Amino acid sequence: MRDLPAQRIFKFPMFWLATAVLGYNAGIFIFFVLLEYLVVVLNNNLMYYWAFQTLLRTIFNLFLIVCVWQDLRNHRQS
Repeated sequence: MRDLPAQRIFKFPMFWLATAVLGYNAGIFIFFVLLEYLVVVLNNNLMYYWAFQTLLRTIFNLFLIVCVWQDLRNHRQS
């Protein structure tokens, strides 16, 4: 904990990568577990499922963009 790569965790690219991967996979896992229930309740209408999956994928990609941006900022400052 003494030799941290960044003073603030939000400027550390691996934080954004780990947050993106964990958040996306947790969200998809929850919906994968509930998929059969959604099919029965929504009468085979998976539009909401696919919309939420697309939203999660978009958020995942935004976090990856922030990760790359922070990494480029760190390399330019070094």
